[in-house]
Amino acid sequence: MSSFNPNMVMFIAMLVIMTLYSSEAVQYKVGDDKKWNLQSNPDFYVKWASNKTFRVGDTLYFEFVNGSHDLAFVTAGEYDRCEINDPSSVEVISPIIVYLNEPKYYYFICTLEDHCKRNLKLAVLVQDDGISN
Repeated sequence: MSSFNPNMVMFIAMLVIMTLYSSEAVQYKVGDDKKWNLQSNPDFYVKWASNKTFRVGDTLYFEFVNGSHDLAFVTAGEYDRCEINDPSSVEVISPIIVYLNEPKYYYFICTLEDHCKRNLKLAVLVQDDGISN
């Protein structure tokens, strides 16, 4: 005869909830096969990001030829102006993995020459993973 074990019921319930609401983190290779490079289509990175849903826990994988490009983490204003106020936010060694650890907009630009003005920049909106603490 089996006895009712409330701890086991609670454990199973938690497993079911975690399975229903947890999602696997995704690593996105920015630009896919074209990587982080200047593109002939000025909307390339806007379109690349538009068909993806970025969530807390995902990562962005930036790959480029060292010395040809860089990656700066910037504010919305810096992104719009293609200017950077804090040079310490520039990464120059590829590859770079960015962890999307909170729901917000993330902005990135290339600071070399006129690359940002030629649309080597990316803005992504990261959504909450839906799990409450």
